[in-house]
Amino acid sequence: MLWRAILILSSMMSILLTACGGIKHELQFTRSKPQESDLIGLWVPTPNTLKDMEKTGGYVISKHEILLKEDGTFSMINMPDWWRDGFGDSKKGFESSEGRWELTQTQDWTKIWDITLHFSGYGTSVKLLGQKPPYRIHIYVGDPDSGHVMLFEKK
Repeated sequence: MLWRAILILSSMMSILLTACGGIKHELQFTRSKPQESDLIGLWVPTPNTLKDMEKTGGYVISKHEILLKEDGTFSMINMPDWWRDGFGDSKKGFESSEGRWELTQTQDWTKIWDITLHFSGYGTSVKLLGQKPPYRIHIYVGDPDSGHVMLFEKK
């Protein structure tokens, strides 16, 4: 009887973890306030993100970067268009823009640290991964439950 309960519980946990595709990264979201000096600089996609962009998204790989500047401004060059599509669909286009950035903490129970990017007319937050430098930037592609993400690392 005990073995049967363990087997059922194990199966349920497996289903839950599969359904919450992003849980691998969510457990690594930054919980202690990082120093802004550790975030300032040039961020580029990880090699796995570049492969995913090319193979899954059909993007032509070129220069893709986010530059966080000390004065609180940022520039973004050739961000794949699927990053803002609610379904994570690629149209094989890119977005370049600039604006202001700030370090923010979520106001829910998780209390994780984000980078909020303020564009002209709207803002969006991207997650930070890691509990100490070097951090990574975590950007969901489409539904967060899909587990599809882009990761950027500081160059």
